[in-house]
Amino acid sequence: MEEPCAYYDRQREYCHPLYKHSLNVSRSIEYLFRDRLEVEPPAARIPGLTNRLLEAGIIAGVLHDVGKASIHYQKRVRIGRPGGFQYHEYVGALVLSEASGLLMDEMKLEESALLLLAAGAVARHHAAMKNRHPTILLGGAILGGISQGIGGERKRLADELYRAASSLDQSLVEKGVPLELLPPWAVEPVLEALEEITYLSRDAMISTLKESIPARRLAEKIIGGASNQLIKNSSRAKATSIVIGLLYRLTGSLITSDILVAGCERRPGEGPEKAYAKSWMRELMLGHDAVEACTRLVGEAFSHNPT
Repeated sequence: MEEPCAYYDRQREYCHPLYKHSLNVSRSIEYLFRDRLEVEPPAARIPGLTNRLLEAGIIAGVLHDVGKASIHYQKRVRIGRPGGFQYHEYVGALVLSEASGLLMDEMKLEESALLLLAAGAVARHHAAMKNRHPTILLGGAILGGISQGIGGERKRLADELYRAASSLDQSLVEKGVPLELLPPWAVEPVLEALEEITYLSRDAMISTLKESIPARRLAEKIIGGASNQLIKNSSRAKATSIVIGLLYRLTGSLITSDILVAGCERRPGEGPEKAYAKSWMRELMLGHDAVEACTRLVGEAFSHNPT
């Protein structure tokens, strides 16, 4: 198959490369999330884990669109199906959740917790769009009702999620995802998870999402995976609150980076997406200098080749 698309511009008949998009999102989120962590009040910080949390940000950026590295998605996007595959974010979340479980089995608890944090952010990076937030999907709207045999549109979307996850393709991943940017410790479990997920049953995929994606449940798993760092001098309730806050800050950084990069790819210059991304950066409590620097950083990545 040709180089995988992040999305296909039918008007210009141009495939926006998945690799380039993922590369630039990972670079942008590294900058944004670092700045966001630096302005955290002391009560919201996890002593000794700041640098490791940055690794979770990079992982989320690298793998946020890995669900598009599937034969199912690439076929749909190239024939111009509206929206392509709208639940690709849950494929990425499944991969990271599976990789987290592999490290948990090896008792690499801190690394497992970082992958789970990244999984939560990836699952939410289109959460503002209609019917995409995990609380809607996992609360019985779509995924929650699959095992009961619900029909119509909900079942169709759930089936599409399963088809995309089971058709992840190694060659598409290699061509479309900058795996070389992953921390060295994350490469092997991610590659193993990418292979394992193609053999999971639909029910197993649903079960993994239900156990790993809801914010509070995810926070409790992360606390269990890095308890010495997270609960030291804190109650469990406070630690849970801190982790949920980190999850949403990481998610906000990912959403911002994705919007900013996509805006530069589609319409270089000062377009509505760029303005929207700037507003997200300000909501993340980033300083003016950080907003301008990140906007410039992403813009420079496209200045020599706007397409």
